[in-house]
Amino acid sequence: MSYTTASIGSGSRTARRTVEFGRTYVVRPKGKHQATVVWLHGLGFDEGELSEDGPNDVKGLDASVSHIANLLSTEPSDVALGIGGFSMGAACALYSATCFAQGRFGNGSPFPVNLKAIVGLSGWLPGASIGHYTVPKEMEEVCQWLNARLGA
Repeated sequence: MSYTTASIGSGSRTARRTVEFGRTYVVRPKGKHQATVVWLHGLGFDEGELSEDGPNDVKGLDASVSHIANLLSTEPSDVALGIGGFSMGAACALYSATCFAQGRFGNGSPFPVNLKAIVGLSGWLPGASIGHYTVPKEMEEVCQWLNARLGA
C-alpha cells in the first residue's frame, strides 16, 4: 500500500512524495477478538540525524501514522486498539500517541481512532527536545536496590 503526500517546494513548485508501505501481516485471534495491536519494526520514515537538533520528518511520520490509523479504523467498535513498535517503530507509536492526545495529526487533520495502548521499545518521541538525562538521587537509589538484591 502507498500513500502520496504533497510537500511544498521553493517558489511555485510542489513536489509529490509517495511513501510505500510493505505487506501487512495479520495474526488472527484464537478466541474472541478483543484487541488489535499494530506492531511496527525499525523502519518507517526518514530520520536524517538522531540528535536533539536533528530534523524530524513530520510529513513522513504523518503518512506512516495515517496509514496505521486507517488500518485500525476498520476494526469493530468494541475492539481495543493499540500501536507498538521497536526503534523507529517505537517513534511512530509514540508519535501516534501524541496525535491521539491532541486529536489531530501534525498537519492538522483529525486523528480518527481511539487508542487504548501504546508500547515503545528502544525508541524516542519525535519532535521532543527533552534530551537524555539522569537524576543522581534516583540513580543512587537504583544502585542501592541492585546491590541489595545482587549482593555486589
